[in-house]
Amino acid sequence: MVAPALLALALGTLGAIADIPKPRLHSPNTAVAGEDLWVNCSLSPNAPEDTRVSLVAQNRFGLPLDGSCSDLDWFLKQCQYLVPEDEEGELNVSCEAQTMPYGSRRESQQIRVHAKPRLDCPAQLNWTEGENEILDCRTRGIPDPELECTKDGNSVPVGTPFRAERIHAGIYLCRARNDLGSAERNVTVWVQYSAPFPLLPVLLGSLIPFLALLVLTGLYWWHHHSIEVGEYWLWKRHPRPPGHQGATKGLP
Repeated sequence: MVAPALLALALGTLGAIADIPKPRLHSPNTAVAGEDLWVNCSLSPNAPEDTRVSLVAQNRFGLPLDGSCSDLDWFLKQCQYLVPEDEEGELNVSCEAQTMPYGSRRESQQIRVHAKPRLDCPAQLNWTEGENEILDCRTRGIPDPELECTKDGNSVPVGTPFRAERIHAGIYLCRARNDLGSAERNVTVWVQYSAPFPLLPVLLGSLIPFLALLVLTGLYWWHHHSIEVGEYWLWKRHPRPPGHQGATKGLP
C-alpha cells in the first residue's frame, strides 16, 4: 500500500509542476546605455493566484542592474532599470513564475545595448618636424561611430602616420557620430622644429653699430681738425701783440 501511495504523490507533484503557468516577458530588443529600460513580467489571468512572478536583469558579467519594481496586479510586475553609462554588449532579463512548493518556470531574453559615441583623445600632442607622427583619437559606441578630424575645415588622417610639418601645428576638431548622437573633442598639436641660425640679422646687428661708431669718430676728428686749422689761419692773419699769452703758439 505504501508504494502506490508514493507513486500517487509523485504523480500529483509532477502534475502540479506541469500546471505551473508559463510567464510572459515583455521587453524591447535593444536598450541605450545611460537610459531607463522598462520590462514587464506577466501571467495569464487564469493562472493560480498563489503563483508569483519576479524579474531579474543582469549585465554581461552576471551582476544585477539597479532598478525598482512594482506589482500592477497579482499576475503583472513591471520593473524600471537604469542601464549604466559604460554598459556595452548585452543584458540578460529573466521573468520567472513560481508556485510554492512545487517549483518555477522561467523565460529569458538577451537585450542588445546601444551606446552613444564616446571619444578618447589627448588634449594636446607634441610632434617633431620631419618625423612620422599620428593623430591618435579613438571612439567607442554601438553602432560603431564614424570618426572625422578636421583642421581649418580640412579633413586630416586619423590613426595613420604622416610626416609632420610646421603647418600641421594648430587645433584639430574631432567628431564621432552614430544613430544615437555625436561627441566632439579639441586636440592641440605643437610641432617642434630647429630654426636656422640667423646669420644675416646677427651680422647686420653687429656691423651697423660699428659703422655708426666709425662715422661718429670720423666726424669728430674732422670737426676737431677743422677747428685747429681755423685757429691757425686766424693767427696767421691777425698775429697777437708781443707778450700776449699764446702769441708764440707754434713757434720754436
